[in-house]
Amino acid sequence: MLVDGAFPTPTPTDGEKQQAFKLFKRMAPLMRLMSVFGLSARMSAVQAAGLNIELRSVVHTLAADSERLSCPVDFVVGSKRSTGTTEEKSRAMMAAVEQLAAAHPNISLFQTVPSNHTHILRKHPSAVVGAIDDVARRSGM
Repeated sequence: MLVDGAFPTPTPTDGEKQQAFKLFKRMAPLMRLMSVFGLSARMSAVQAAGLNIELRSVVHTLAADSERLSCPVDFVVGSKRSTGTTEEKSRAMMAAVEQLAAAHPNISLFQTVPSNHTHILRKHPSAVVGAIDDVARRSGM
C-alpha cells in the first residue's frame, strides 16, 4: 500500500534540480522552526533539496520493478499539487499511476483524495485503512 509516492516519474532535469535548491533555500527558516516541533526533518536546505533530487532520480526506475510484482499493490494519491510542483507535473504523476495500474493487474489506484501528499494520512485515514484492507483481502489474508 503506497501513499502518494513510489510511482515512476521522469528523472529531474537540471532546471528542476535548480528549482528544488531554490525552493528549499526559501523554505529553510520555516523548516528549522517546524523541526523544533517534529514537523520537519532536521537538515539543511541543501541536504533537503539533495534528498528530494536523489529520491526523484531513483523512483523513475520503479516501472521496471513493477513488472516483477506478484503481490497486490494499492495507491492512495492526492489530487492537490504539492509545494514546488506545477499542476502539469501533478497531472503527469497521476497519469503515471493510472498507466501503471492499467498495465499491471496487481496494481490499482485505490483512491484519489482531495489533498496533497503531506496531508493524506492526517485528513484521509479511512482511505489508507481501506487500501490496507483491500491489499489484505486480495492477498488472501
